[in-house]
Amino acid sequence: MKRSNGDVVLVTGGAGYVGSAMLGELALRRAVRTCDTHWFVPGTGGGGTDHRTLRSSDLDDVDTIIHLADPSSAEIVEAFPEMAEVADTARLAQSARSAGVRRFVFASTAAVYNDGHAPATEASPVHTASAYSRHKYETEQVLKSLADDDFEVVVCRLASCFGWSPALRPELVINRMSLRAFAGECLSLSSDGTSWRPFVHVADAGRAFIHAATALDPAPFRVFNVCGTDGNRRVADALDAVADGAREFGLDVEVGTPEDVRDPRSYTIDASAFAKAGFVPSWSIDEGITDLLRRLGSVHGAAVPVERLERLRALRATGALGMVAPGATASSTPGSVTPYRLPRAAAAVVSKEHDRVMSRSRYRLGGGHAEQAEALLADALCLPDSWGVIGLRSGTDALTRSLWLAGVRPGSRVAVPDVAFHAVAATVVTLGAEPVFVDVTSDTWNLDPEDLRRRRRDGPIDAVIAVDNYGTPADLVGLRAACGHEVPIVLDACESLGAGRSGPPVAEVVDYVAMSFSFTKPIHAAGMGGALCAPVADLERAESSPELLIRQTRLPELNAAYLVHAWSDLPRNLERLRSIYDRYSQVLRVHGFDAQAEDGRSTRIHAPFLVPRSRVRDRDGLVDALVAAGVAATTQFPSQSRLLGRGTPPPVAAEVDARVVSFPTGAGLCEPAIDELLANVKDVVARWVALKPTSG
Repeated sequence: MKRSNGDVVLVTGGAGYVGSAMLGELALRRAVRTCDTHWFVPGTGGGGTDHRTLRSSDLDDVDTIIHLADPSSAEIVEAFPEMAEVADTARLAQSARSAGVRRFVFASTAAVYNDGHAPATEASPVHTASAYSRHKYETEQVLKSLADDDFEVVVCRLASCFGWSPALRPELVINRMSLRAFAGECLSLSSDGTSWRPFVHVADAGRAFIHAATALDPAPFRVFNVCGTDGNRRVADALDAVADGAREFGLDVEVGTPEDVRDPRSYTIDASAFAKAGFVPSWSIDEGITDLLRRLGSVHGAAVPVERLERLRALRATGALGMVAPGATASSTPGSVTPYRLPRAAAAVVSKEHDRVMSRSRYRLGGGHAEQAEALLADALCLPDSWGVIGLRSGTDALTRSLWLAGVRPGSRVAVPDVAFHAVAATVVTLGAEPVFVDVTSDTWNLDPEDLRRRRRDGPIDAVIAVDNYGTPADLVGLRAACGHEVPIVLDACESLGAGRSGPPVAEVVDYVAMSFSFTKPIHAAGMGGALCAPVADLERAESSPELLIRQTRLPELNAAYLVHAWSDLPRNLERLRSIYDRYSQVLRVHGFDAQAEDGRSTRIHAPFLVPRSRVRDRDGLVDALVAAGVAATTQFPSQSRLLGRGTPPPVAAEVDARVVSFPTGAGLCEPAIDELLANVKDVVARWVALKPTSG
């Protein structure tokens, strides 16, 4: 049998509920490729890659497959029996076997047991009481017949999942009850609640598949039950856990009277065999519910994910269900990093919009996409009703108009971080105002509230620009405390769309927000685009001020159309960027490079690191060597005061200026190119570290 020469892990269903929760961690261990139809991603109309089209030649560099794309709910199998074909997974496994894939991990279900008398072990009899559980068990048996010493099969019989994921499934029982609690609806069951179910948090489910793919000793065929630490619960107990968690979260929860109907599906599982194989789950049910409610609170106003049956019915009605472009392969999936590339179906829609708009010469008119984009951004920032959004051509346009609304005029003094993209201070200078360069903190490289206080004591400050530097949110609470209520703060969030932000919503802390979208960011507007976010009264003032040229600088309709259709993939793109930054960290930290402190919240559209202090004089030589090896590293961002000739940089900013190297996040590259890029970085850095440091 031909053996694979690669070490890639292919995840089918990688954009789904479990897949999107696990890719970041998996990418820290192995090279990753994903394959997904995107049927359950609203706004795409499918258009991804179907695993049923993969051939053995598409798998030449694949060592392991984690197959999540098999149907994952009883409801889907009952409504769409044509999707539950054992032959589909069998065909993929046979292609994998022919290509020399070493291990095949299959997502099965604990519903194959359905016997509540005792916790079922992997050796317990199966009781396939539904078409879904029969399909899973029959698929297991076909995979078992293919397994041998060269083609290992690992079956994970998964408990019912719950918890937050970038591709949240709202129909799962704990998720459904949590969403109802958050929406203020009565919590109720369609049964008496006495039946038993095993549960596992989606993050633990993802870790289980990673463990099965990367950490098990060789063996032809194994089956493991996968369950949470306290996962076996009665359904009524799960409902009580949701109610208790919601009350602790501050929600007023009503629990309805159980129905006098017993659910015949009742079973528990014993996951001790997987524990002996080294897997230990991390999440309890209570912790998972608390986390889910907290995350729902942080994105309040966002649409609840569409039900999967509803999504499939809509796709079937359009004829899109199951249709795959000829010749599609695993390598034709969207790139692993920005710039964002629309799925094929969405791209076709935008192309039609382009033709329609351009044929009428109405580049800036009609279609309503700008209004949709503005609403999406308002939801993302959790803006209150008293605030609004105006889409503009660029982030610089938004920043300029934010400063004007903040009262900045010729001669005003505006505090800016000395480490930032040069457009920040340049915008201040363009307005005829004076930039006051404030130092940054030694860990985040963002504006330092303490130094801002000192600068205010040295002279008047008329406004402050807080920059989410390198996509890492600034300390807005600390900056507001340093400014009091008399100095307006403009948040330059042009690098941090999608970043997690601790503390209160931005509208409670800052006065104005400037955003931008471009090809270098996780989501863009077919070129440049920006947005001004402000109280509605101020936006009305801006629109009525002819000197601001608001109408002439509005976000073009074509750009807005792209933005709207790209929005649903923002979480997936952010996860890709984060995983690449983490992989850089693995290579660089061992050589003494310092990473930017971020508390897991940044967008990571840049990959900045500081070279070791002992090698500052050799920093530019490293950058030259990286560029020569095809790695587009830069020394961004340079000190703004030095760049503009406005004096000596403050101390921490001067150190960052001297030590920073920003590595590419791989704009436009697919996964194999990222692997090559990281290999080049590792090689160049290792040789650079081995060189004798420059003296003096």
